[in-house]
Amino acid sequence: MKVKLPLLILALTACTQLHAQTTIYVSKNFEKSGVIEYIHVALTHVSYWSSTNKKYIDLKTKVSPPVGLDTVQFPGSNAVYRIKETRQGLWLSHPNGKKQFFDLLPTTYISKDFEHKGVVEFLEVTGNSTVYKYYTSKNPHRKIQLQTVARDGKKFRFQVKFPGQKATYWLSYTATCDSDILCLHPDGRKQLFKYYYWVEGE
Repeated sequence: MKVKLPLLILALTACTQLHAQTTIYVSKNFEKSGVIEYIHVALTHVSYWSSTNKKYIDLKTKVSPPVGLDTVQFPGSNAVYRIKETRQGLWLSHPNGKKQFFDLLPTTYISKDFEHKGVVEFLEVTGNSTVYKYYTSKNPHRKIQLQTVARDGKKFRFQVKFPGQKATYWLSYTATCDSDILCLHPDGRKQLFKYYYWVEGE
């Protein structure tokens, strides 16, 4: 199937914008001790899940320019929740007047069993997709900030290296709206880091 170039460029641009504005927020112990709740915002699309119900629920949204996202509703419910994003997180105002704060989670990508079976590798992205931190499931508290060597804006990819090492890696976003990261190793191997939804088993 042939795709006209202008349409392809528009599609990729839209996906890049979606990636840049995709965020996940978390709230713990609000209604019940031990329960973790998540809200995923991608432009005007909002979904919800929790540690006790991992099925994603797409919420009905209302947008009020110039504010943006204004309210959300669960499917089949008339209850209206007000939603407000801030730099630190997200406020959700319940119909009964309660206010619930959701902390902003870092944008994270994971790769399983690539170098060693049972080991999960993480890429944490901040700074409008310009700062990358690497860590593994073996040592999750030791986050290594990768050094950026070069940027290729046309292909939306970055060349990075570990501090004190000469070997470089190319990190590029896949041409889909999932926006996974493909890592090209110095030896030619390709490693896929998938977008992490902060749900166990993802």
